[in-house]
Amino acid sequence: VFWEPPPLSPPLILLIRKALVDRAVGAFTIPKGDVVMVCMPAANKDPAHWSEPEAFRPERFAPGGAEADTWSSRTVEHGANSGQMLSFGGGHHMCTGRRFGFLQVSTIWSILLRDFDLELISPVPEPKYNDMVVGPAGPVQVRYKRKPKKA
Repeated sequence: VFWEPPPLSPPLILLIRKALVDRAVGAFTIPKGDVVMVCMPAANKDPAHWSEPEAFRPERFAPGGAEADTWSSRTVEHGANSGQMLSFGGGHHMCTGRRFGFLQVSTIWSILLRDFDLELISPVPEPKYNDMVVGPAGPVQVRYKRKPKKA
């Protein structure tokens, strides 16, 4: 489940790099010194690379899933489908905090789901793309109740 949100709502809007050498990309040449920007939400929803890119389907990254080898959760490298998932950058410039971030999120959610019953009481807001780091455009209201201690 934790691997599914990044393609749907990547944390960054743009991946920005400066070309250090002339680089051919398809029929185009990016001259040395030019700045290249990739729109993460658009790249991560390209139907040429993703089946049902707008759907929330956590099983796609599970072992045996259609996109299971998109990236490796054990290393800082991408998996066999290198370059398709760009939510955390790619190659040598991939976000070094990616694994730590997922470790934090999985730890926090494990504790919350173990100790509390959660109920969403407001509509899920659209992503706010006005800032460099994407967040919700409005409040997310959740009612929580501590679960009884097990004996």
